Amino acid sequence: MRECHQRRAEYAESVATEFDADLRLLPTAEGGRETALRPGYRSIVRFGEPDSEAWGVEITFDDQAELAPGESAIVRMLAWADPPHPTAGTAIRLYEGARLVGAGVVRK
Repeated sequence: MRECHQRRAEYAESVATEFDADLRLLPTAEGGRETALRPGYRSIVRFGEPDSEAWGVEITFDDQAELAPGESAIVRMLAWADPPHPTAGTAIRLYEGARLVGAGVVRK
């Protein structure tokens, strides 16, 4: 039990990275989601190569109430647990588990 509490203390000092991205959700017919994303949606993202490490993210957007499958938007992503700091133009892939549901690039 003590070991578990020690690990939790390490996560309490995690650093989050916030960035904007151009994101396009895959259409449902191409294996994407069946429902729209709403602000506060949480999932995982990979930066660069498809087999790179996955990071948890929360996605928000200001200009619309939701993002439907097949649509694109500028979104704000908050990646936690000390992810890399992506630079403008870095490819991102959005996953739900092992299923790719969206892709895009980091904006400045």
